Amino acid sequence: MEQIEHYYNKDNWPTENERMLFLRIASDVPLLEDTLMRILIIGISRDHLLTAPDALELADQLVKRAAVTFIENFPVLEFENTELCDIIFNLCAYHHPENISLPQGYHPPNLAISELYWKAWSMLLIVICHNPTTFGDMAWKTCPMLRNLMEMCITNQFVFLHQHWRWEKRLKKSEPENSRWARWRKMKFYCLKAI
Repeated sequence: MEQIEHYYNKDNWPTENERMLFLRIASDVPLLEDTLMRILIIGISRDHLLTAPDALELADQLVKRAAVTFIENFPVLEFENTELCDIIFNLCAYHHPENISLPQGYHPPNLAISELYWKAWSMLLIVICHNPTTFGDMAWKTCPMLRNLMEMCITNQFVFLHQHWRWEKRLKKSEPENSRWARWRKMKFYCLKAI
């Protein structure tokens, strides 16, 4: 949403003591699954003026706004349809211009626009946090990237490959069944236990 001044600068309505109330009523709302799906489908469709990047940006803003909203005993981002992931990633796809001619028999590779691609991952991570039983379980089993992002959030270590994974890989390669490997695993267990 725009700054609050944007909404009352023309006619000074609502009154000054009601402005914050009206802004909260308009902005602190949950996001319905139907609303998000319709915006994303409109973005995929070529019949509407809303382009795929604009639809993804709008969906991202709505998801983030709903995620920071807290309504006691009321879910603000409750989704059941796991096709949401596919639709979001379809919006990230790069489509070559239709006015160019490609060589006969050439099929362009499936590519994604990187800015939209990473925005989609962050949006899906927020949706997973609010729907751990449906989306969280599906993402953990089918999407390695989302699994890594979930682990980063859980452990609060925001590096792509955790340091202990690198050590594990290095030790496994050099001495797979060695006592050094067993000592390192035991040390790792004691460190985790101390935390």
